[in-house]
Amino acid sequence: MAKDFRTDRIRTRAIIGTGSVATGKKNLNLMIYSGSKAGDHDGGTTGITLTNVGDDVWMYVDGTPSTSTNPHLRAHGGSVLFRGDVVVSGTLWSERSVVEVDDSTVGNFQAPKKIIGGHGSSAPDTLQSGFARILVDPTTTNPSANRDGTISFNVVQGSSGDYSYATQFPSKHKDVFFHVSGSRGVKGTNDRGLALFDGDVHVSGNLSLGSTLSIPGDLTIGGDLGLGGNDIKNSDNEICITLDADQNVAFAKGIKINNDALTGSDGTVFMVHSGSGNVGIMGHLQITGNAIRTADGGTAITMDDSSNVYFGGDIRVGGSDIQNASGATTITLLDGPPGTQKVGIGDVSPTHMLDVNGDIRVRGNDIRDNSSNKAISFDGSANTTVVNILTLGGNELKDSGGARVLFLSGSGNATFDKNLTVVGDLNVSGSVTTIGTENLRVKDAMVLLASGAAGPNVRGGIAIASGSTLANRSLTFGAGISATNRWRLGHKDVQDGAVSDVSDAEAVGLELAAIHFKDTIDDTFSLTFITASHAGGATKLDIQNQDGGIFLTPNNHVYIPQSNKLYLDGSTATRFIEVDGGGDMNIDSGGGNIDFAFQTKATFLNAFGGSQIELLKGATSGINATPKAAPSYREVTSFTGGAHTQLGSNAGNPASSTESRTSVLILSASSDDPIGGPQIILSSSTTIAAGTNLREGVVVIGANANDISGNLNPFSMTKHRDVRTLISGSVSSMGTNTRGTSLVSGDLVVSGNTKLLGTLAPAGGLDLPTITMTSTNANEPFIRFRDANHFIRRQTSGHLEFDDSQAPGGPYTLTQLASLAVTDNSDVFAVTHQNGTAPYLAYVASTGSFSFDHSATTNGYVPRRTNQIGSNVFFFVSGAVDSSVHTLETSRGAAVFGGDTIVSGALLVQTPASSIQVPLQVGTVGASANTSLAVTGSMVLVDPVPGNDVRISVEGASSGLSLRVATGESFRIGADENVTLNGNNRIQLKNSSNRIYGVLDSGVEKLLIENQNTAGVIKINANNGAGHLAVTGSILPGTDSTFNLGSPDMRWANLYTGDLHLRNERGNWTIYEEPDMLVVVNNLTGKKYKMGLTPLEDEE
Repeated sequence: MAKDFRTDRIRTRAIIGTGSVATGKKNLNLMIYSGSKAGDHDGGTTGITLTNVGDDVWMYVDGTPSTSTNPHLRAHGGSVLFRGDVVVSGTLWSERSVVEVDDSTVGNFQAPKKIIGGHGSSAPDTLQSGFARILVDPTTTNPSANRDGTISFNVVQGSSGDYSYATQFPSKHKDVFFHVSGSRGVKGTNDRGLALFDGDVHVSGNLSLGSTLSIPGDLTIGGDLGLGGNDIKNSDNEICITLDADQNVAFAKGIKINNDALTGSDGTVFMVHSGSGNVGIMGHLQITGNAIRTADGGTAITMDDSSNVYFGGDIRVGGSDIQNASGATTITLLDGPPGTQKVGIGDVSPTHMLDVNGDIRVRGNDIRDNSSNKAISFDGSANTTVVNILTLGGNELKDSGGARVLFLSGSGNATFDKNLTVVGDLNVSGSVTTIGTENLRVKDAMVLLASGAAGPNVRGGIAIASGSTLANRSLTFGAGISATNRWRLGHKDVQDGAVSDVSDAEAVGLELAAIHFKDTIDDTFSLTFITASHAGGATKLDIQNQDGGIFLTPNNHVYIPQSNKLYLDGSTATRFIEVDGGGDMNIDSGGGNIDFAFQTKATFLNAFGGSQIELLKGATSGINATPKAAPSYREVTSFTGGAHTQLGSNAGNPASSTESRTSVLILSASSDDPIGGPQIILSSSTTIAAGTNLREGVVVIGANANDISGNLNPFSMTKHRDVRTLISGSVSSMGTNTRGTSLVSGDLVVSGNTKLLGTLAPAGGLDLPTITMTSTNANEPFIRFRDANHFIRRQTSGHLEFDDSQAPGGPYTLTQLASLAVTDNSDVFAVTHQNGTAPYLAYVASTGSFSFDHSATTNGYVPRRTNQIGSNVFFFVSGAVDSSVHTLETSRGAAVFGGDTIVSGALLVQTPASSIQVPLQVGTVGASANTSLAVTGSMVLVDPVPGNDVRISVEGASSGLSLRVATGESFRIGADENVTLNGNNRIQLKNSSNRIYGVLDSGVEKLLIENQNTAGVIKINANNGAGHLAVTGSILPGTDSTFNLGSPDMRWANLYTGDLHLRNERGNWTIYEEPDMLVVVNNLTGKKYKMGLTPLEDEE
């Protein structure tokens, strides 16, 4: 057991801590503490707690932490003093730092680089991020002439340990040196977003504020003061001063001046406060604005640019007179109790409340009462209007001649003595207006009833009392039934005018000679009318409309009995419409034949719940002829029922030799041009299907009738036999003014096959799962690229040929391309594009596979495809095994890649069927070349079969495998990479006598480093003596008590150890240290001896 070693002083070059000095602290190798805390001589301690000492500590210096910043209050015996400078090349970690020892020397804390403070908790991993409460960053560059660096508080957030102001704000704050973070509007809250400066803050330059400036104390500004807003507020957040964009300043309340005087820029006092609120103006008073306001902000006096003054409120005069510029009295004010004050206008002493010495002229048009309501208005033309009630003191209103015009009875009645002429409107608001005249004359051409109606359909009318033959019945004329817009003529008891609705009056007759209706041509009533006349003892009713038709409103009908005709040509009676006895409707245009007959037929289409109507044209005999008997008749069928609508044209009888077998139904947008314009033509074929009587219809879109009857017809068994739908057009019309192109704006889906007889030119890409070209012509089908000189085609013999303008002697088949001799760049086949001036090489892209196969000796050789090589083969290049690169001139068995070849996957070598093992060979052309394989990156050797060995072996060479780099290194293993030698494989250095290998010896895995040469030496050089060999574990000799540590000629300079153990066949001793002596222990007997040591004097 090691003991303490005690001595007064030790002179040594190094103190080496080794081994753990405390239980559970495997990395704590050295402890320095006071002897007062040594519990015994065996390393025991008292009062030392290592609980918070982590595994990162290798040396511990004991002491007592101080919680006070006062250097005189540190615990006695608890501090470690370094008299001189202490230099720490790494990081200095401390719970607290006080840069002061005593008061005699000023302590300075200097950090030439960054200072980062308050950015994380005590855990080390949190120091990589978080906001730095204070950051002094001298690395922030300043493009101007000023010095670099920034200081910020709670602004910069660290990332991976990096705290940088420039990184935090890469594109803004380029002008900032000092930055303090915070929040707006947090004063008085619990949000710590406020920056507080207790003392004075002096700004020698400008102070720019982005928001409100709140200063509880005085503010001294040496330069200009610029505000971002327009308001200056007090401590209660109330606006005191407001500035606008026109340099005006508004004070919310008063301005306090301590010396009672305001002085101009020249030192002259221009305003004085004389006390008690009085203000004296030393000179003239000029107001930039036009208003003088009261204390509450109201306008008291307003002035304009014409020297006019307007008072917003009352004017109080200390005297009784207001004089004009000449000193004459203009207004006299006599004071007195309320209600007795008098005002005189003009040079007069007033005797009434208002006494005017002269005329009164009202510049405005209104005289108002005490509630500011308009009472009397003038229009400027000597007319006067009394807005409301006019009360007269007497009962009479006389004219200028003294004659009474109006008498007021005093009970509300008024009587005009003479005629009453109302120039304007006369409004009578009573419930009954009685006119007692014998004759009522209305000069106005319009009498309007119910003018005050609020909505439509108001009832009303005119009633003639006792106008009917019935007692108490008036003859009425008024509005008819509600919402019909009709007049009603009748008789009704109107109850002496109390009834307002005569729409239910019993109708009576209207005696008229004729009824004329408004004409639509010239707004007259002369062309459209109904008249009644008597001729030959009969009454004739004529309805005439000479500029239009006669229409019947819905739900009204004109009934004509069956077999009666509706003649349309007057008295000639040749043109008519009738429904005959068979129920057919016939139309005759006057030729004696029925031109059109509408028949209702029952067919299979009635199953849809509708009806079918056929229009028959072509009857050749009289009115009673049967249209269907005529050989040239046609039926135009219209069917509508349920969800089915059909419009058709009936062709002739297929079995008839006299009737046409083709019918055509044309839908045209240009009805005046039967052979032109956009049309949809539905036609039945002239040829019926074999063995049936059913015709085959054809749909033609875009063609005209001439195309059907000329170019496309007949549709026969040999021409267009397979055509169902034809979309007409013109070749090469796209992009021209010829309308021959069919445009499908959305997706076009073809469920069957698509055959192209012309050129397919899609505007965008062509995405097809498969494409089959079936041309059987010579050297077809083909794919052309822009012109006829660039194509891929099927040769008549079955080969696939390629040709372009860059391949001389083309076209070439794939077999010919595979056998092209590459002698120069003139006969190399390449796919090119023509952008720019040079033939820039493009690429060949394929979703299939490529096979380049040839045979140099067999004529007519059939090249192999990739599936013949292997099911997983995409790209195959044929060649000959063992075809050396030095024999390329005579034997074409090698594939040459002239540039770099990049393989993103594995590069495998397939062993041929013979027993010869063919490795992957990398060689060079030319005997002088000495570099065969160059790997610029990493090379990984992986065997696809688990458990197999992966080897790099050198065969056929006496010099072995050489690994070297330009810097002199021979072999490097990167971080986290291993070299594994299985079994007893060895790393031999120079020869078999120098080796490194692993071996299992007596159940222990051992690493052996051997030099079996005579007097062999294994030398370890650590930086030519400046380094050291660090061994974690024990160093033991290979054999007990056989080998030496050092020699008489090769000695160790110093031996640093803890306890010194000595043992041989004769004895077993241990020497250990105590604080003041050395102790020698006989391990055989356990007896201890103290070595006698005599101190040397300094002079010795």
